[in-house]
Amino acid sequence: FPVTIFVVYLILAVGYFSGVNELLIYWLSSLIGFDAYTKIKSYGLESGAWVGFQLDLFVYTLFWGGLAYFLFVFFGRHNYFYPIKLILKLYLVLCLPYFCFGFGGYSNRYAFMAWLFIPFVQAGLLASMKSDYLKLAISFLFLMFAVGNFVYVFV
Repeated sequence: FPVTIFVVYLILAVGYFSGVNELLIYWLSSLIGFDAYTKIKSYGLESGAWVGFQLDLFVYTLFWGGLAYFLFVFFGRHNYFYPIKLILKLYLVLCLPYFCFGFGGYSNRYAFMAWLFIPFVQAGLLASMKSDYLKLAISFLFLMFAVGNFVYVFV
């Protein structure tokens, strides 16, 4: 399974959570002489947008990668190995810009493409499950998660 990209995903996630990625971008931008750090950090400041780490978006992004990896490794049918591996790799790679540059304003724009890819991750997981009961249970959880997100955002 895509262990290497999953490890990079986790390292960058921890770096984003701890603020190390922000320091690394600051250091690299000062090293090469292009002030990318200031451009990222100050984007949207005049609009009063939230700038910096947002726990809810971080957990949401981290949740789907971790859940997909865990469920497929322990409950997936391995004859579906290649398609699920490709879907999960794509999702994990789409999350990396968010973990690297999420310290700036409108940080959800970096994770937006990964979030749009979540239904593919969910469909791939359901197709690869060994048990019909497990498929039903996971489908119910996905539905409850979607309802919870709707209520969180719109109510």
